Amino acid sequence: DRVVSLVLDDNVIVGAPVYINDTNYDRNCFQFNICMVISSRVNAVAHRCVAQHLAAAFRSLEMRLKLLSRDDQIERVQQILAQLRKQLNSSEEC
Repeated sequence: DRVVSLVLDDNVIVGAPVYINDTNYDRNCFQFNICMVISSRVNAVAHRCVAQHLAAAFRSLEMRLKLLSRDDQIERVQQILAQLRKQLNSSEEC
C-alpha cells in the first residue's frame, strides 16, 4: 500500500489509494482513495500513517460488508467519515 502527497497552495493532500480486485464488481475491481487535506505548515508524516490505517480499515469493511460500493450505505459512510474527521480534529495527535 502506498501513500501519495500533493501540495496545492497552502495545503497538502495526503491520499491512500485502494484497489480491490474481485469478479463481484463491475469491471472486476473497486477503487477508492482515502484523502486528508492538511496545512502545508504541518508535518505530514503522522497524517500519512493515519491515511494508510484508514485505507486498510475501509478496505476490510468493503471486502467484508461491501460498505463503500453499496448505494444503500452512502449515508452510513458519510456519518462514519464525519465522525472520524471530528475525532481527528479534536484529538490533536496528528
